[in-house]
Amino acid sequence: MTLHIFPLGTVLYPGSLLPLHIFEARYRRMVAELLDQSAGRRRFGVVAIRSGREAWDEGHSDVYDIGCTAVLQRVEAYQDGRYDVLAIGESRFRLASLDTSSDLLCGTAEMLPDANADSSAALAAKVGRMFGRYLVALRAAGGIHHEDDDEEPPADPTALSYFVADGMILDLTDKQALLAAPSTHDRLTLALEYLRREAAMVKQFSMRPAVELPRAPYSTN
Repeated sequence: MTLHIFPLGTVLYPGSLLPLHIFEARYRRMVAELLDQSAGRRRFGVVAIRSGREAWDEGHSDVYDIGCTAVLQRVEAYQDGRYDVLAIGESRFRLASLDTSSDLLCGTAEMLPDANADSSAALAAKVGRMFGRYLVALRAAGGIHHEDDDEEPPADPTALSYFVADGMILDLTDKQALLAAPSTHDRLTLALEYLRREAAMVKQFSMRPAVELPRAPYSTN
């Protein structure tokens, strides 16, 4: 599958919402091209930037090779050519190749299915309970509350693994590691490790600095 690639300073997961304000010319072109497609084909690839604010320098990309497709859900166009868009994460992929010859990246993506979902029910239940305690601890430590914290976790182990990955406050490298986990079981196991680590940190500090920053989508656009 060939996709336009949108590098971001955040990690997108299947099922997660991605609001973007599009003002840069290259991404205006991308949105315009997507709008020419039928509704079910309006997808692009999101990859996290490995370092720096720019996705590439002198033709050399600096993005992670595992990303997530995003499907346009809603688009609001402005008279000056800008867009406000809402997309939703769909499927993980690995970049097989990346074309940096244009200012708008294009890549060949190999879809990555999740495995071991059927055998992960018990682990998913454990992760779900730990995630609930994690949210309670965050609220107690810093008065943090988000409306989506009250959302009921999905019962499906794979969907839960992404739900928890998206909801945890982590560094980009940890977020990317969760996306790159090869199976549902591996992702849940890693999420449980991170939850235990983060819970221990919350106990040590009554308030974590800049705790809101990882929740705000960042765009190089």
